[in-house]
Amino acid sequence: FSHFLIMMTSMPVRLSIIFACIFTAAATTTHTTSRITTATTAHKNIRNAAFCHNYKKGEIYSNIKREQNAFFSWCDIGVAATTPSRILSPTFSSSFHFSKNIADDDDESYDKAKVASPWYSDPSLKRDRSKILLSPNESAASPKSRFVLFHGSNGVIYTKQGEDVDPLLFNYEELIKILGEKTMDAILSSSEKGGGDGDDGTVLAWLGNRNEIDYWALYLTENGNNIIPSEQVLSSIRQLLESKNDAGTSVQISPVREIGDVLQSVNDAALLSTANGLIEFHKAHPFCSKCGSRTTPSKAGASRRCSNDKCTAKSTYPRIDVASIMLVTSPCENYALLGRKSFWPKGRYSTLSGFAEVGETLEECCIRETYEESGVIVDPTSVRFVLSQPWPFPRSLMVGFRAKAVDVVATKDDDVMDDNSKGENTSKRGALPVINRCEEEMEDVAWFHRDYVAPRIETGGSTALTFEPSEEEAEFHIPGKASLASILISMWANE
Repeated sequence: FSHFLIMMTSMPVRLSIIFACIFTAAATTTHTTSRITTATTAHKNIRNAAFCHNYKKGEIYSNIKREQNAFFSWCDIGVAATTPSRILSPTFSSSFHFSKNIADDDDESYDKAKVASPWYSDPSLKRDRSKILLSPNESAASPKSRFVLFHGSNGVIYTKQGEDVDPLLFNYEELIKILGEKTMDAILSSSEKGGGDGDDGTVLAWLGNRNEIDYWALYLTENGNNIIPSEQVLSSIRQLLESKNDAGTSVQISPVREIGDVLQSVNDAALLSTANGLIEFHKAHPFCSKCGSRTTPSKAGASRRCSNDKCTAKSTYPRIDVASIMLVTSPCENYALLGRKSFWPKGRYSTLSGFAEVGETLEECCIRETYEESGVIVDPTSVRFVLSQPWPFPRSLMVGFRAKAVDVVATKDDDVMDDNSKGENTSKRGALPVINRCEEEMEDVAWFHRDYVAPRIETGGSTALTFEPSEEEAEFHIPGKASLASILISMWANE
């Protein structure tokens, strides 16, 4: 059509048309390039926000949504194909354990991402048991296998040297020296799948493989005819350590939750929590729920099988109780809604949480539980997923959210602190949503200002129920690094 116009017009008009076409093409190219750059930048910003939580104050989730929409709108027309190949697809991830080459080149953002890694989680622990099921007993007796040892209701056996706490990992030969060859042979031969369940309830369960090493949990029961007292086991372990010139190390036994915050390695924490969850499962299901017959471990400890061949309930698998845990802020986001249970150590405050009910989404659970425990109404449009964490004490999965309370009409002077608020009032805020806590569940629920919380979260804290707080911590502290609540609170406090 352009050629036709040129042929039909005079020279001056021809030149005008040519310059107009050139200008239009240049403008279109510049505009398209600009929009491609915008889409690519949006994609990178999505990664920074989703993986590294490198949020700006007051723009935590709105930027993610806006940039996500901008990026996907360009994906539809193929412009985003110009994005560098090393950038991940625009899919949000809940895992914060990733290699440096996947993360942004910004070292500070990468370090923040590592801080946000949930405790008790280790993606390097491979859980595919297809190979282990081919020869579980052979694998368990292999020199490369390692075992964590649990005893009855006392918990896991570990070592403590000064403030350092580490799990004891035994090889098969060392277990023979501790428990005796007869006992170990009986454990291995008690199940064709290597589940290891004797008449007294002793359990052997495969945990996973890391760096070509198979990890197992061995649970020694307190019941039955073949009891080995915990003191006898600890004494044998001390003798074993002395033979290795490691007599200065203290050997102790405790529930995993009580030592979770002081473990030195996230890998060890994940290993012990997985073991704890599986052992609690086996302890809770010794009999079939349908026919009442005894059950035995199967699939290398991953499930239990009814011993009655005529029973239609073939297998039982671990139940996972899913719970929402949420940091709810005031509409201005300067205050966080925190509460405490009566049986917690003095001064401990945490985010609200609760288990999902039948027919309920996790977002709905977040809203309901907040209202039930505090009387505060959550804005449904503000609920955003942050990250999740295994919490096998005994069988939970915590799903973390961020949300805002519904705005309220100010009923008090902006500079006046109401009775439900704790902390210094360093800025005008408007009235805070009124708290009407459930006295049966919560001992206290309050609004805490960021300026009050931020300097106090450095004290450490703990998730242990036997934790003895210092004088400062007895006034206020949050759960320790093992808790997802600690991550949610710290992220907000440091914005």
